[in-house]
Amino acid sequence: LGAAMFAAVAAGVYRDIMEAMKYMGSDVEVEYKPDTRRARVYETLYKKYLELAKNAEYINL
Repeated sequence: LGAAMFAAVAAGVYRDIMEAMKYMGSDVEVEYKPDTRRARVYETLYKKYLELAKNAEYINL
């Protein structure tokens, strides 16, 4: 969304980024924080993801 806001400012749709944020942004502010208790699970899953991505390079459909 940030890139779209900067593009709208560059295109002259809005005067500045603050105006773009006012019209394009949301009034709801949500902050997501990682669950540190699950860090080991996340790390294991990420390693599996990287391995799958590496092997996917060899698939020729």
